[in-house]
Amino acid sequence: MAWDFGLIMNILGVFHMKPKMNVIEGAIVEDAPAKPAKAETVERRILRDFADRLNAARQRVSESAETVARLEAIVQEGERASDVLQTSIERDGLEALDADSPAMRATIAAEVRSRTAERALPGARAAAETAKADAMRLDGERNIAATNALRVQADRVAARYMRAWRELCDLHDRLLGLSPALPPLTRMGEAIHNLTVPFEVPRFNLPSTTPGGGGYSPSFRHIPSVDYSIPPVTARWSRALDCLLDDPDADISDLIAEDIA
Repeated sequence: MAWDFGLIMNILGVFHMKPKMNVIEGAIVEDAPAKPAKAETVERRILRDFADRLNAARQRVSESAETVARLEAIVQEGERASDVLQTSIERDGLEALDADSPAMRATIAAEVRSRTAERALPGARAAAETAKADAMRLDGERNIAATNALRVQADRVAARYMRAWRELCDLHDRLLGLSPALPPLTRMGEAIHNLTVPFEVPRFNLPSTTPGGGGYSPSFRHIPSVDYSIPPVTARWSRALDCLLDDPDADISDLIAEDIA
């Protein structure tokens, strides 16, 4: 079989020029660029710390429960051995108390283990209860940390809400301002606006929607600025209308651009 050295050199050249390439099923494909690591927030680090501590606490709960179970099993084993010895005495008489008898040796060993286990049980049970309490406390703190991590993201929504609220207030006052400049289209027609009244939207308990001065209010209230921001709008739109009446081709963009942007 003849080798195509030109093809071989081309392949070698490709690999030489592009070292970050793989050969998959005969096809040359470029490695995907590594995704940049996401910046870890303080809240996520706190949450991960609580999660690690909770896992360790749960492991201690499991280990302490196993210790208590082993000690209780040893105590029960001693009780069963004592019952067996009692049965042997009833059956064999005092010969069953011979220290060299298998039953007596087994009973003595079981009793020694049982008494040792009984002395250790209170401490083991206390340690198990402490481990459970620690796990429950850490579980609650982890839940708080997870909620805090999400509340940071929720506050981003609240920031959008505040931007929308401020824009709503601004546009509301602009519409109020331009309304007097544009009379009804017919003698009995309706004006662009009917009432000039304050209005409210609900406030949410997040940093972006908390008043800087502190305190708490269940809503945001906007009072139209009839003495400050509204009159200039009325003046601009009145001039724009006069310009169009004087000249149908008049350029009024400078007058209304701020309001329609």
